[in-house]
Amino acid sequence: MGRRPKLSDEQIQQLVRCYQDGDSMRTLARRFGVHRETIGRKLRQAGVAIRAT
Repeated sequence: MGRRPKLSDEQIQQLVRCYQDGDSMRTLARRFGVHRETIGRKLRQAGVAIRAT
């Protein structure tokens, strides 16, 4: 038994859209209640190019 995912597939799709629309990883982390690293990992897994800071 593993941990239950904090982000649903629908939430991941939403965060990808928001990131592509210009929101920062920090903003998304606050909005979704997860760490910035989690946001970055989910974006990379979805094939999204990460912007330079």
